[in-house]
Amino acid sequence: MPKFDPTIAEVRFGTGLSVASRPSNSTDDMIKSLTGPDTVESSFPIHGMPAVQKNSREIRQLKTLRQKKEITKEELKARRDTMRNSTQQMRIEDYSCNLARGVASDCGFKERLTWFWADHFSVVGNGLKPSAYIDTAIRPNIASSFTQMLQAAILHPVMILYLDQGQSTGPNSQAAKRNNKRGLNENLAREILELHTLGVQAGYSQQDVRTFAKLLAGTTLSPSQETVFNPRLQEPGPLAFMGFETTGDANREADIRSFLAELATRKATAEHLAFKMAQHFLMDDPPKNLVRKMTKAYLANNGSLLALYEVLLNYPLSMSSTLFKVKRPIEYMVSALRALDVKPEALVASAKQNGKAFNREMLNAMARMGQRWGQPSGPNGWPKTNPEWVSPNTVSERLRWALRVQTRQFVNPLEPSEVLANALGPLADDGVRWAVKAAETKKEAIALLLMSPAFQRH
Repeated sequence: MPKFDPTIAEVRFGTGLSVASRPSNSTDDMIKSLTGPDTVESSFPIHGMPAVQKNSREIRQLKTLRQKKEITKEELKARRDTMRNSTQQMRIEDYSCNLARGVASDCGFKERLTWFWADHFSVVGNGLKPSAYIDTAIRPNIASSFTQMLQAAILHPVMILYLDQGQSTGPNSQAAKRNNKRGLNENLAREILELHTLGVQAGYSQQDVRTFAKLLAGTTLSPSQETVFNPRLQEPGPLAFMGFETTGDANREADIRSFLAELATRKATAEHLAFKMAQHFLMDDPPKNLVRKMTKAYLANNGSLLALYEVLLNYPLSMSSTLFKVKRPIEYMVSALRALDVKPEALVASAKQNGKAFNREMLNAMARMGQRWGQPSGPNGWPKTNPEWVSPNTVSERLRWALRVQTRQFVNPLEPSEVLANALGPLADDGVRWAVKAAETKKEAIALLLMSPAFQRH
């Protein structure tokens, strides 16, 4: 077992060094911190699913009023514009809370795992949905079994909505017999097998995907945006595929959960998850021996995520001072805010006071770096390897942001030497120290530090 290095652990597996946070003393500490009280979530709460459901309810009410001609087209537009502006402000505040959690956390590993699993179970959506989904499906299950997280993510209203599962209708269902224009949607079934569990090379067939889609038919949303099962959409009769058989029409909901549980504990799923996690936290081409060890621990512990993390943290290369991975934009921004000793409360207050400015300087900047919050390019999530994050345009935006962020009201002036100590500690090499001293202005010195390879990687 490698000697534990708290600095490397915080840089590679956390959200960066910070004078305001206490680093872990061991890998055991890091694992234990995942199961303790989630203090940063309660300190920086987002609006969540109640706000999503309230928006949906208000939209339905407006449509009803318009259909009854109780409001004019102009009134409808005005109310929708008001709702849109309100939702955008809440979205900005939610984003600031997500940043604040990363800045404030003594358990940066939990924030990184939250982002990792949110990417693994990617959804794309405007407004409040992505943050609400992460806080209800992903974050509470970081230290659970993969079965529990898989079921929570797949059956979440935002996932159902994103992959159009709510309209999926069994070909021989009651609904299809009354309206043959309704059809079976294979999106969710395909993404579960290809992206969330077994992986694209696992050897399942198109017929397997279609039969799985039939199993899922009936999983839909209520008017209040809650996941429900509608028997009218269900494909009747027994279904058998991939070694699984349904237990009867009346048990379809239980059968769905049962098949998800089976998928979660298959070897192909274990290998897929182990590779993705090792690639995300350690290097683009992770050691095969590490992937094998993670796979073995996962299967031996019935899909325990903690067992997966423990092997990763205790692998010799995990404490190497060589940093292999380029930070994604959110990781870069949060670690920079920690280095600048930004107070998380000030970050959230800034978003509330002037949402448009915060959106321009933070959300839009992150998008120009290549990562638009809550809107990856598709269900496969964000890019996974270093070259995909490094282009002339995105690197230039990182530099522009490193210069601009120092002028924001939530950033207190610091000496470059202070930021150097905060950002890199003992990892600062002679080249970085020289560049900081040689810069013409303090602002340029800090920007050069934040752009150094030593800081851009973890």
